[in-house]
Amino acid sequence: MSKVKESVNFRKEIKVGKFTISLKKIIIFVGIILVLIISFSVFGNKDSEVEPIYDKDNKPVYINKESINDIYSDAEKYKGQFIDISGKVFNKKTEDGITLLQINADVDNSDDNTLIYYQGKTDIKNDDFIKVTGYILGTSEYSNALGGDVSAPKIMSTKLQKSTYLDVARPTIKQVKYSDKVINQSGYKIEITKVEFAKKETRVYVTASNNASDDFSIYTYSAVATQNGKQYEYDSNYDAGYEELSSELKPGITSKGILTFPAMDQSNFTIIIDGSTDNWDIDLKDFKFDLEVK
Repeated sequence: MSKVKESVNFRKEIKVGKFTISLKKIIIFVGIILVLIISFSVFGNKDSEVEPIYDKDNKPVYINKESINDIYSDAEKYKGQFIDISGKVFNKKTEDGITLLQINADVDNSDDNTLIYYQGKTDIKNDDFIKVTGYILGTSEYSNALGGDVSAPKIMSTKLQKSTYLDVARPTIKQVKYSDKVINQSGYKIEITKVEFAKKETRVYVTASNNASDDFSIYTYSAVATQNGKQYEYDSNYDAGYEELSSELKPGITSKGILTFPAMDQSNFTIIIDGSTDNWDIDLKDFKFDLEVK
């Protein structure tokens, strides 16, 4: 008897009335609900008194950088030690003069759940990015909505400040500014003013101006960067909320924006941006910039 291979195709979408909803969105929504249920159960936990640790010169004693990730498995081991940490807020509660912020320190993966305590009130809200200096209180252990055991490190902040996606998730490693990277073709002008190298992306700051009498189209999505024989395609980072360069400029309009590319070496590279005009008598060439990195 021959064996018959069976395959099961799972539906990627579900139809609800006249609406079609992707399973991915449903899973994300359910995940958010579970996180909210979990977070409210955390707020009921009480902290024991933990004293911050200072050295003989009264300077804060910081956890070793190599050990920072260990707080998610055994924060009790580092009680009292100071730490610098950042992340995105996904829950907030203020009670009895204490504000509790629940953050994901791993922004990209919505992971590394961390509890930040702050003495006082703050205008920081959900979805804000923050930077924190504080000392480790230990571990909060609780059961989640599914009955599983969960733990999260607790930190008493001594310094709390609102930040940005760029500084928290894509901090700049090297920055290069330019004042002479300008190409002007018949009044259609593009200028590169700055480049920032980060661990996970490269940011190119662009200013475009239409000083002519017809519309100016800029094809940012086809922009490419080349370096050491490799080509890097434009890679929009929607989560970042960076300023976007307008793709259509009317006469007299100037626009600024950030073009993002995959992470590149901190060395010379070339960027090519394509553009066109409604004036059929003008054939715009590629805006090609050779960028030196010193």
